[in-house]
Amino acid sequence: MTIEEVFNLAAQSQKSGELARAAELYGRILAVDPNQANVWHLLGLIRFQSGDVDAAVGMIGRAIQINPGNFDFHYNLGLVHVARQKPAEAAMQFRKAAGLGSSRPGAMVQVANALSQLRLWGEALEICRAILAEKPDDADALSVYAKTKLAVGDYRAAMDTYRHILKLRPDDAWAHCNLGQILLQTGQLKEGWRKFEWRFALPGGTLDRKFTQPRWDGGDISGKTLLVHAEGGYGDAIQYARFVPMLRGRAKKLILECAAALVPLFGSLAGVDQIVARGEALPEFDVHIPFPSLPAVFGTELGDLPGPVPYLKVPAERMSQWSGCVPSDNLLNVGLVWSGNRESSGEWRRTSSLESLAPLSSVGGVRFFSLQLGKEAAQPRPQGWELIDLTGAIRDFADTAVLVSRMDLVISVDTSVAHLAGALAVPVWVLVSSIPDYRWMLERTDSPWYPTMKLFRQPALDDWETPVARMAGELREMARTR
Repeated sequence: MTIEEVFNLAAQSQKSGELARAAELYGRILAVDPNQANVWHLLGLIRFQSGDVDAAVGMIGRAIQINPGNFDFHYNLGLVHVARQKPAEAAMQFRKAAGLGSSRPGAMVQVANALSQLRLWGEALEICRAILAEKPDDADALSVYAKTKLAVGDYRAAMDTYRHILKLRPDDAWAHCNLGQILLQTGQLKEGWRKFEWRFALPGGTLDRKFTQPRWDGGDISGKTLLVHAEGGYGDAIQYARFVPMLRGRAKKLILECAAALVPLFGSLAGVDQIVARGEALPEFDVHIPFPSLPAVFGTELGDLPGPVPYLKVPAERMSQWSGCVPSDNLLNVGLVWSGNRESSGEWRRTSSLESLAPLSSVGGVRFFSLQLGKEAAQPRPQGWELIDLTGAIRDFADTAVLVSRMDLVISVDTSVAHLAGALAVPVWVLVSSIPDYRWMLERTDSPWYPTMKLFRQPALDDWETPVARMAGELREMARTR
């Protein structure tokens, strides 16, 4: 066979997912002609798909040595560097790709999006503006522009851009969802909830449980069984659980499904007939609705969020099991959470470190407890700071709720523990990113969701020092006046 015939066979094997076969065929070509740049590139992509990112760097790099003027080579090497968590190297490749793709608007949108994901927002916006100067209605460029404007805190420009996109593409689910989050963030809840429902139409459909039973739209279900199921993380479930008591009496039977770790805690919710852990077989039901869709059904506005707090209660038997675990004296008992799940999307915005909380250790009259779970719990303690750690005995959120309820104050980044403290009406101070999640809204230091919560916001991205310093001052005053 000729090189061309072997290449076509290899490309077909790669397309059909036969990566080992494709790699073997590409290797045959390179044994005959090692200067086949596109073969090195495609072989590098196979290594990337197989998880061998270091080999992918070498192979795509070899393709670039042979042909440095190829956009795809530089762009894909940038993606490999992103996977290697090498942002500087990735940015360099994306910049080179930008210099080669200026006549290809679609390719430049890819570069802008990649730069935006690397938090190089200024460069991403510059590319978007150049594209839009030539093609003002390029919906893909507008999407990246809006997303990047949102990242830099220009909510008005992002909102206006998403509305423009929806004129061009009325069924753009991402535009609807992102606009919905901005509306929620700016206090326009009623329209925001409606837009947020477009999440079920997002590509991939991962949020839609695809039940054969219909989703409840707020109609009469007095003779039916309603399944209410959690969606998102633990914090989302705790936040939206406040709507569950509003369902009491609407259905003949109310079934609640949530993560197993939440089942004992959610047993205190009023009106629930049966609780099922996610993954267990579901009983028969007629209609269903996910937790975050309840505010849309109820038409919830900013001034009528359901209350009061606490709307969750610690099971009595758990309280007795943890009896005496937290001393009661003249010292303030303060629980700390400094990190969420770093592997979650966007977690970098709301994850701090124990070291960043070290200024709190200088406050006298305080006894500190670690409420941190997961890998981040092992972060080294700043010198001289004693943290009491009882988390080894935690089995689920009911146990966490006992510890939280025994605290005089919880200090946390934006995690499920912050929601739990708010739902239990425990005083809680939350460190909030300068690019906040929609539920914390903008500028305000309180939360309409949780009356006992106070928000300490970053003045700029990655600046945890400023809000922690404010916390230390207020904690010192709190301990002094105890």
